[in-house]
Parts: sequence; structure tokens; C-alpha cells
Amino acid sequence: MSVANYVVYDKTGLILRVGSCPESMVALQCADDSESVLQGEAFDITDRVDELRYVNLDTLELEIRQDYELDALPLPCTVTIEGVDYRCDEQPEIEFDVPGRYTVMVDAGPRYLKKEFVIENPA
Repeated sequence: MSVANYVVYDKTGLILRVGSCPESMVALQCADDSESVLQGEAFDITDRVDELRYVNLDTLELEIRQDYELDALPLPCTVTIEGVDYRCDEQPEIEFDVPGRYTVMVDAGPRYLKKEFVIENPA
């Protein structure tokens, strides 16, 4: 019985889970019609593949998620500050009136890394 590595991904290319099973059971790894599966011996399922890569829906290949900085966010994206989501279609200016330490989380979809930035606002 041949064993195969696989990745299960959603309609955006976000990898939902990875694993390995008998090759004949790879197609059964999808929970429903919203999921698809790719099989490949080259998929290193121990290498945080679900955090660092996504499935390019045009080529059905695993690709590295792209990095970015806070002053050059990929657009559109969602910025989360203190539990509140802000949809951004243009580069935001992030400023705080009250001194403190703020965590800014950014999600721009599966093509880009999900990142967390910490902003110190001095007194």
C-alpha cells in the first residue's frame, strides 16, 4: 500500500490541514464540497506548510506566502486592533491617542502571511 502526503485547502487557496494516508484514500480527506485536496510526495507536511504556503488556484501549486511591512500592507486586507476588525482598501494610517502598547493583526488572505505588529505609543 502506497502512502501519500496531501494538503486540504478551501476555495481561496488557504490550506486547512495537511496529512498523509494511503494513496487510495486521499480523495476522501475533504469534509465537504467547500474543500479540495492536492496530493504530492514533495509536500513536506512537517514544515508548517499550512502557515507558510498557500495553494495557487491558477496553477494548483503550493507557493510561499508573501511577506510585507506595516507601512506597505497588501490591499485589500483586514486590520484587527483590540478585537475590532477594519477592512482596508487603501493604506491606513494607524495612530493612537492614548499611550500604550497596541497589537495590530493583519490578514490579507492566503497569498500573504498573517502578521502581528506591536506599536508603542509613548506618553
